[in-house]
Amino acid sequence: MKSMAVTLLLLALLLVGVIGNHLYINKVGSEMFRRLDALSAPGDAALAEEVREMTEYWKAQRDRLEITVNFLMVDRVGEQLSILSACVESGDIHGAQTARALLRDAVENILRMEYPSGSGRVGASTQ
Repeated sequence: MKSMAVTLLLLALLLVGVIGNHLYINKVGSEMFRRLDALSAPGDAALAEEVREMTEYWKAQRDRLEITVNFLMVDRVGEQLSILSACVESGDIHGAQTARALLRDAVENILRMEYPSGSGRVGASTQ
């Protein structure tokens, strides 16, 4: 009887962990989309600071995400943030627009992994 109780307890802990992880990944993804949608237009003076803040937010979340999300997917988001930052700082408007679109795609890919194949649910708006 004790082994059954321990098994049920472990199953409950596993479920709580899986659900908590799912909620956390979706929270981070939603926040990244919110920040992407709120970015100023390329060429705007405030854009560099907004990108810096988004990069700092991502760096704060990255280590925890890497526990359960494929490292390459997490790294791609960081890479696109670096490219976006470089384009903004150098005044490359077209490069910044491309990096922004690729960053959105990278975040969508992380969220897409949270849903069963074919569900079509990503949980974020697209432009």
